[in-house]
Amino acid sequence: MKKTININCDLGEGGKLDSQIMPLISSCNIACGGHFGDDKSIKNAMQLAQKHSVLVGAHPSFPDLKNFGRITLQMNPAELKNSLHEQLTSFYKIANELKIEIHHVKPHGALYHEVALNSEMAQLFLEVVNHFSKEIILYTAPNSALSKLNISKNRIHVEVFADRAYHNNGNLVSRSEANAVLTESKQVAEQVLNLALHQKVKSREGEAFKFDFDTLCFHSDSPNALKNLQLVNTILQENHIQIEKVNA
Repeated sequence: MKKTININCDLGEGGKLDSQIMPLISSCNIACGGHFGDDKSIKNAMQLAQKHSVLVGAHPSFPDLKNFGRITLQMNPAELKNSLHEQLTSFYKIANELKIEIHHVKPHGALYHEVALNSEMAQLFLEVVNHFSKEIILYTAPNSALSKLNISKNRIHVEVFADRAYHNNGNLVSRSEANAVLTESKQVAEQVLNLALHQKVKSREGEAFKFDFDTLCFHSDSPNALKNLQLVNTILQENHIQIEKVNA
């Protein structure tokens, strides 16, 4: 059983619920301009996180506003590096102005999956991040290619999803399949509580399997996201599990 849990959420992406979601989470992943965002939205999200003692993370992606970063772009490695560098440069500049420490970096969308599956992409991503910090935490999928690179294991925080369905092998059910996203509050709460109490997930096929993790992700744009988060906060408190906070 976990006594505390880090709940993370992708914010600063144009959603209307950020101010209501932020008090309910531990860490936020703020869009850096690749799939969404500009200096104003980044600054607003950072200030909101600061107000609610939420850890701040950068959420870079393929430079693809049209597809919200959800499609793998066939880019020259140097061009992708330059784009990611520009995204993080802007992010760090604003954080420095606000005197906010950046806690982690989490790639977004298609880049998240590429970094998890492709060792060359993972290396490229790491090289960009290391230019800014060689110690910063990286949120990534279980058994990610990123976790197999020559870096400190303390930097790798394994992420699982509160609102996504899994197969027996631990892979996410594709969004192209029905019911890949859990929308019913009861389903989401059951998955979160099972993870918090037993570090287990019940798969689409009906089997429970072990899932060691460091952070639990909610998607702010999922149906019933706020309602689900509110219920999960209540259930965790009832089971004496604390939501981690930056000053805790």
